[in-house]
Amino acid sequence: MQRYTGTRWQFGDVILTREIHHGVVWLVTSEYVVQDTGDRLVTYIPPGAQMGFPEPHPLGEHPWKARGHDRWTGHGALTIVKTGEPWQTTVFWNGPDREFECWYIDVIRPIERFEGGIDGSDQELDLVISPDGTVAEKDVELFEQEVLDGRFTEAEAVQIRANFARVKALVEKDGVPVESDWPTWEPPADWGPLDLPADWQQRLVV
Repeated sequence: MQRYTGTRWQFGDVILTREIHHGVVWLVTSEYVVQDTGDRLVTYIPPGAQMGFPEPHPLGEHPWKARGHDRWTGHGALTIVKTGEPWQTTVFWNGPDREFECWYIDVIRPIERFEGGIDGSDQELDLVISPDGTVAEKDVELFEQEVLDGRFTEAEAVQIRANFARVKALVEKDGVPVESDWPTWEPPADWGPLDLPADWQQRLVV
């Protein structure tokens, strides 16, 4: 099993996921690799996974840290992302019986691999797709405010809006752009909480 090494991974390997904004790491988590085909990566962040928040950052304190979240809660989340694609699809579960809650599509800066993990950037605009297929937009007003506040340039905002419109049209036409059986996936029993590597703060150079 690889842990925080390599750029191609096998089932059960552990990688670092870094969220980048303004060229600086804003959030770091550890995830298990479920599948890696080279052009597509499926990862799972388990309940209790540690989250790291490098400081200072140009955007200030991360909202999750401000709300006191330093560990992942709930049932974990499974994320499917393709190389070069400006969105990713996540499966969430809820309740004592781990029932499928929703598909969640984030507009992102396409991921990039580095030695031991991946870089990406959540670009705020999201779609939430209920089990019955209902599609809802999320954080549109927040995104527009963040453009005004300088988190995104106007040129970036134009591209992000276009990507958001594109993926929404795709979902409304053809459904969620991943296999429909992912909500029934279950992690191995021995995939417990993940702590960040001891040297995670030395792994922040982008």
